[in-house]
Amino acid sequence: MGYNLSMFLPALSSALQFLSFPPAELHYFAFVALVPFFVFLYRETSVKKIIAGILIYRTVFLLLVGSYIPDPLLLFFELLFFLPFIVLVILLKRYSIKSLFFISVVSIAYLLSEIFAARFAPLPSFVVLSGLPLAATPFIYLVKLGGVYATSVFSVLVNAIFSGIFIISRSKKVLYFFLTIVIIFLLGLGINKMSDPALTGKFLHIAVISTGKAYDDGSKIDISKEGSQAELNNFIDKTLGDVDKKLGDYQPDLIVLPEHFIDLLLLDDTNIEAREKFGIINAGTILSHYQSFAKAHNTAILASLRTYGVDHKKRQSAILIDKEGNLSAISDKYYLTVGSETWPFGKWIPFYWKYSLRFLPPETREEAFIALSPTGQYAQAEKPFSHISFSDITIGTLLCSEGHYPLAYQELKEKGADIFINTSNNTWLSFAGEQYKKEALWLRQIYAVSSGKPIIIAGKNDLAGIIYPDGSFEGLSPKKSDTIVLFTKDIRL
Repeated sequence: MGYNLSMFLPALSSALQFLSFPPAELHYFAFVALVPFFVFLYRETSVKKIIAGILIYRTVFLLLVGSYIPDPLLLFFELLFFLPFIVLVILLKRYSIKSLFFISVVSIAYLLSEIFAARFAPLPSFVVLSGLPLAATPFIYLVKLGGVYATSVFSVLVNAIFSGIFIISRSKKVLYFFLTIVIIFLLGLGINKMSDPALTGKFLHIAVISTGKAYDDGSKIDISKEGSQAELNNFIDKTLGDVDKKLGDYQPDLIVLPEHFIDLLLLDDTNIEAREKFGIINAGTILSHYQSFAKAHNTAILASLRTYGVDHKKRQSAILIDKEGNLSAISDKYYLTVGSETWPFGKWIPFYWKYSLRFLPPETREEAFIALSPTGQYAQAEKPFSHISFSDITIGTLLCSEGHYPLAYQELKEKGADIFINTSNNTWLSFAGEQYKKEALWLRQIYAVSSGKPIIIAGKNDLAGIIYPDGSFEGLSPKKSDTIVLFTKDIRL
């Protein structure tokens, strides 16, 4: 195969896959996107070109679909999971494996490489699984059979069949046979919507808050200067006053705040009840204001914030404040994000990170990269995936990137969760932010269908709303000019 064509086919697959993802959202391209890549692997004989083609395909795909995190180190780890795949393809070529068997083995190996990369790479990459675009099609109901990976298995299977047809197309009987099977299967699944889960009869009146880029989270307040306490109190009063105005006459059972709604660590600021119940010695001012608001409005509040314990460990925590203003429950984050919450490489950071520090304000440089943080890395929750009981409802809390992991939903459901709440802080998003938010929405739609439970979304620079167990979404998307957006809903669980 000529050099130009060799390099064109992997890049073509990357482009087709990109078109099936946001912003183009040509979902059904997912069924043919891998065909050029698989055909390239079958026809190419040069080991160097095979290696180059695989690396080109995966690199271009990740840069297009995951352009919101253009980090060379993360890209390196993603490619690392495809090294066994490269070795396998070379071995198959060496022993001249027949066409259909070659395509079958290669497609299975590709799928496994993709799944292992999604689960074990430093950042979870479930949002770039091949089958993710099917979340916006009737094929989302496949996840009831096989979880988050079911759509990817089906997508890769169809691609493998089309690849086999392309390779052996000289036999019309075989071609027609495979085409008939594929068409029947696709049509059958497309019209066969599986039954919705049974409802429990429980009701929840909920108010979900998200913020736009224009929102001020208080992080610029200099708490070291004289008079900063009064400034902080006034800021929180004003912010919660804006929430009160948004609520109007609506009386929620629960208000869900986005992660780091008021974003100050406040180490020397203890709330006595938080210390006695949870061993937390920071964020006292913030928690006291939340407690007063909950009591005054006769509503519970779920707040996600950074906590610092008597054990001198920093955590990401979700704290439930009941209608009487008491701190009633806490859940800490288990899956920590490499780079912003944990760092396995000591004080070493890539050289380009050091360069990027120059463009950050001096007061945020140390906190920008967890390896340089004076308060250290975040501690993992002692018990994974803790749930929170609220009235007669069990809430499965998922903090930020935890909402990407299928195991989190599975374990929380087994622990009796009636509903999931995924809070986030997407203020780090700049380029292709809307692309990421749509991919994350698709992923959580898959989890809602596979678990049969609704998922509440609340975040800074994120959606505010609910994903129902049938995969449909209802909610609001903050504009750049928005500060606080409020979504209210009476939900039957």
